[in-house]
Amino acid sequence: MNETKTNTMVLSPDTLINDRLEGAFEYIRKTYFPRWDKKGQWTISYKDNLPSTGWCDIKNKAIFLDSPPAKDDKLHFLLIHEICHAVTPGSHGRKWKSRMLKASEKAKEIGHKEISKMLYENVEQYNKTPKMKAFGVYQLIEEWTSENPDVPYDELIKGVADYFGCYPEELEEGYKRCKTVYEKARKGQSVTNTWFRKKIIKNTALPEDNQTHSSG
Repeated sequence: MNETKTNTMVLSPDTLINDRLEGAFEYIRKTYFPRWDKKGQWTISYKDNLPSTGWCDIKNKAIFLDSPPAKDDKLHFLLIHEICHAVTPGSHGRKWKSRMLKASEKAKEIGHKEISKMLYENVEQYNKTPKMKAFGVYQLIEEWTSENPDVPYDELIKGVADYFGCYPEELEEGYKRCKTVYEKARKGQSVTNTWFRKKIIKNTALPEDNQTHSSG
């Protein structure tokens, strides 16, 4: 009797993980953001060493997650969080929060109560989190440089960026005096103390703050 051999394709773990991610991405786009990215220009993938669990790169139209969540609800939550950044550029501000709450209502409407809860609680978390301000960024640079004056600038700024959950380039883009503050701190000079004195004496506000583009 002749036996017929059947060739069975065995998918690698990485292929299965990526297929799951792509499928979830497509589902979230169609369900929560039907008018967004109709040309399919945005990509989704996993990437090591992110400053947070997810990252939205608006310039390159790419969304990254740091690792595959075990549960689909968590994966869907992260994708919604990052796509909200894509449709409302400007970090975790008012427009981003509004879009997150809209997605929360949608999730509740279609029976995804856990996702709805996670989205709502995520917004509440940012409502309670103090905003990242220029004074705090520069003060941290001064403190760390004063403690270790020989630390290279690139190494220091990476540490500060990690602390605030963003990339070094993004930190420097939003807070353009980083290197100046670092160089003055190495000489024992304090920029933040000067600002503080001016604020008290002249009752002037600190320099206008910019927010980074990280995603939670």
